Amino acid sequence: VNELDKYNVGIASLQEIGWRGTDTMQLVRPICLVLALRSRKSSKTAVIAYRARNERLCTLHLKTRMFNVTLICMHAPTREAEDEEKESFYNDLEAACDEAPRHDVKIILGDMNAKAGREPVYRLTIGKESLHEETNDNGFRLIRFAMSKGMTISSTWFPHKCIHKATWRSMELHR
Repeated sequence: VNELDKYNVGIASLQEIGWRGTDTMQLVRPICLVLALRSRKSSKTAVIAYRARNERLCTLHLKTRMFNVTLICMHAPTREAEDEEKESFYNDLEAACDEAPRHDVKIILGDMNAKAGREPVYRLTIGKESLHEETNDNGFRLIRFAMSKGMTISSTWFPHKCIHKATWRSMELHR
């Protein structure tokens, strides 16, 4: 929480955390959201509803000054997971998205465990600024989901230096 406060973060979706001075990663359980609403007067009245759907998915419904927002915080299965687990996850994600109020702005946050590439056929969904050349299986699942909901994958839309495009680093590489 101190780190979030240091950088003036109002809301955070954390799936895995590393403790400073150790090389271990701990999975945040049983829910995938750590919410840090900064101590603002409006924070207490901003939360309309919170629902922990399962160990990989939760939703937070917020009232803002101009419109309502549904944050869907998630931690997708890794590429090594069984196809059934991945399908179940995306079914749950779709249900969470469908259950959000129709006029809400919907934002999906979290660890997608996916690589979205630069395939031109998906340009309207993934943009052209991905770090990766090719999409992996989890990336295709994410792209299909985003396309079915009329969403975009925003991390691949904006130009950045390659070093700033990576959203994950292996702990093994930094020992």
